[in-house]
Amino acid sequence: ILSRLSGKFVSPQVILDEVGLRSGQSVLELGSPVGFFAQAALAKVGVEGSVYVAGPDNESLESVSHYNHYENLHPVLLRDILAGKTVPLGGIDTVVLTNLLSNAIHPGEFCISINQYLRPGSEVVLIDWDSEIEEVGPDPAKRVSREQAIKLMGECGLDFNRVLKTTGYHYGLVFNATGQSHAESDNLGTR
Repeated sequence: ILSRLSGKFVSPQVILDEVGLRSGQSVLELGSPVGFFAQAALAKVGVEGSVYVAGPDNESLESVSHYNHYENLHPVLLRDILAGKTVPLGGIDTVVLTNLLSNAIHPGEFCISINQYLRPGSEVVLIDWDSEIEEVGPDPAKRVSREQAIKLMGECGLDFNRVLKTTGYHYGLVFNATGQSHAESDNLGTR
């Protein structure tokens, strides 16, 4: 099974290399599995940067507990992120969203208030299950296609920038904030 699946999942290191994450930057990671990008992000941003990993509950944040020796790793609860707590407003360079749309109960209503955290020129990286591949992952009927994802993220106030080179079961898309103010982004919330 392992040999069949090898090379089929997204490599955090490859994705963050392609995105161009640099030393001193701040990253906010939201998604499933919790903390999947943490190690690669910590290596890229170095001691001058910060990595915020959001989880739905304290138990889910145990997946990054072995990185607790990094002073620049900040495990945070998703509810605190949504409430505008624990992450500096206007202080994030890159947001990484993994497998959120395919796990949403109503993907057409999906929207998250991330614009309030973005600096000018920030990027949002969306990694999700490819709707055309059915052999592993969530129910293909619940997956969101690339085209649907671009539309949904546009409704969240983000502009489509480019497609990432991914292999296997996932697609990767990069978005930029539209330049709206933090006060305007507070109104995005979950629709």
